[in-house]
Amino acid sequence: MSGLAPSGRVSGFTLLECLMAVALIALAVSLTAPSWGDAWAKARRLEASSALWRLQQLQEQHRWRTGAYAAQAQTLLGSSQPTQGQAPLFTLEVAQTSAHGYTLVARSRAGGNSPQDVSCHALALRQYRGEFSRGSACASCDVQPWSAGDGARLTDTARCWGM
Repeated sequence: MSGLAPSGRVSGFTLLECLMAVALIALAVSLTAPSWGDAWAKARRLEASSALWRLQQLQEQHRWRTGAYAAQAQTLLGSSQPTQGQAPLFTLEVAQTSAHGYTLVARSRAGGNSPQDVSCHALALRQYRGEFSRGSACASCDVQPWSAGDGARLTDTARCWGM
């Protein structure tokens, strides 16, 4: 009588009790999963914006040394790109340069190790005559109007840069 409870019944969980426990766990996970996804998207955006500010500092250092802004991100980054054993989640580029400023863009990389942030596919940072502006675009949006060189400020900062 080792498997019997003092009341004479077999001890342990019934199938119904196990199914209820699994259902409660599944419900808890389904309620928290969207917030996890949002947190990961915000973390990726923060990483991209930090990389843009770093690229901006390198751009200003390059202008101080050479007298002109670099037209290629590779000129600024050289071999200092992060190597963490995984592909970066975004690519950095210099979209436009002039004697008065530049536009830097971080684009979500297709095939990265996380889902693309479709609503904020591209983050841009523009410096024109000492004034900074930030902007963002969705995956199907074009960043080229940002590179017009007319000094127009970038828009849509709250959606993607507001974190």
